[in-house]
Amino acid sequence: MALSGDKIVEEATIGEYELMVVKSGMIPNIYQVGLQRIGMDAFDPMQQLTKTPNSRGKGSLAEVKRVLNHWLQKYGELVIASHNPDKTPLYVAMVKRLGFKVDNLNLMGWRIPCISKTAAIDDDDETLAELDKLYPKLLGDTCGSLKVRGTIPNLSSISAGYNNDEDWTELPGVRVVKMKSEKEYEYVPHSSSEDRYTKRLKSEIIESMEINPPIVVIDNLSNLEDYYILEGGHRFDALLLMGIKEFPAIVVVETE
Repeated sequence: MALSGDKIVEEATIGEYELMVVKSGMIPNIYQVGLQRIGMDAFDPMQQLTKTPNSRGKGSLAEVKRVLNHWLQKYGELVIASHNPDKTPLYVAMVKRLGFKVDNLNLMGWRIPCISKTAAIDDDDETLAELDKLYPKLLGDTCGSLKVRGTIPNLSSISAGYNNDEDWTELPGVRVVKMKSEKEYEYVPHSSSEDRYTKRLKSEIIESMEINPPIVVIDNLSNLEDYYILEGGHRFDALLLMGIKEFPAIVVVETE
């Protein structure tokens, strides 16, 4: 899975498996996506060749798709490889079934499969075009005057909120979302302590000018401009109090 000198830069646990991004220690700007059962050592070839049962469950393919989409936006092309040569074509087949494009990357004379394009969301072209217009993909790592951090807290809340993976889809990448107007949303803290927390968070954001993107959900396909906050409500309120007109967010669309 990984070689000496390589470094695991990001991980995600899905069911009984761990997904990871491994940065090459030998070749600049090369990132490999890895998949293994929980508890195994990515740097131990013998473990990678061993089948180990696990009782956590298979996990969600939609969650795998979401994680890979996020990593493609962050790292670019992702190499697919394994110490076990029999596993590589299985990985390639899996990501193709998820809707990803797989190309061959020429590395030091070797043709290595890599994921080169984010999966398309399962929606009609007209709705997708409208969503892209209303929630354009963030270019770079800044949104207005805010620097966008790479960490998205509580991503697992997305799949946890639905009974079926077919009930929702995530727009690829971080999106630019318009702040709600005063008519659409009013800041009403539930308590004085919550008010103090939100205003302290506002001061921290002003000081750092950095933000972890919240997660917003569009739950009505007949009104794509409306959304609610799934994760990051206090961050949203803090940005509202700052007078921010637009903010970065992960956008989830309910399809049922």
